[in-house]
Amino acid sequence: MARRYFFEAGARGRNLLSATWDPPGAVQIALAFTPASLAVLLEAAIRDDGQYSHYAIATWCDQYLQGLLHDETDDLLLPVQKIVEDISVQWDLYLLNTYTVDQLSGMALADVRLPEGWFSDWLCQLARWQENVLALSVQALKAHYGDRYRAYGGGTVAGATAFRIRDLAVVFSVILDVEMGSVLYDVQVESDPPGDYIRDARIKPGQLLALVQDYERAPTDWP
Repeated sequence: MARRYFFEAGARGRNLLSATWDPPGAVQIALAFTPASLAVLLEAAIRDDGQYSHYAIATWCDQYLQGLLHDETDDLLLPVQKIVEDISVQWDLYLLNTYTVDQLSGMALADVRLPEGWFSDWLCQLARWQENVLALSVQALKAHYGDRYRAYGGGTVAGATAFRIRDLAVVFSVILDVEMGSVLYDVQVESDPPGDYIRDARIKPGQLLALVQDYERAPTDWP
């Protein structure tokens, strides 16, 4: 049975090109709509291992975009919204500028491949967003603690950072995460020197300084 596609006049986004039935490769990607999942998909496209078709990735991005537009989204997520929107739009534009309607009527969208360099660029944009969000928190900590702030281990890498504050007997590890349209930090507090697990917290970025200040108190008064 031929795969038939048609254009909807005046439609936008993923609706610009519609299929009468889902071709192979258009299956739902079973990943949560988060920046971390977006990174997984972009890395898979760069590896070119065939795990996900570019069509499936573009469709997932459009679904992620619709959720961000529909829900009350944290302003910190706007750069991520722009990335998934660009992927969705560029997919449609690539089809429109590369193939005729007759060509599209006889081909599987799952076989269409976007230029590899585009995925590398989108992944770089996502990495810069992660670095920028964490950098704002690090700047706030440095402004408060001055030279008492010290990066720990590898410092800030790939959506995560770790640090200690001189004279505090703990080390903080922070992982950037997103839930229900909000940017959150998963924070783990451990003893310094390492050995004891003290606390695990899930907070908004603006609450990180207050969490750290909890450990300026005597250990018997820690949360």
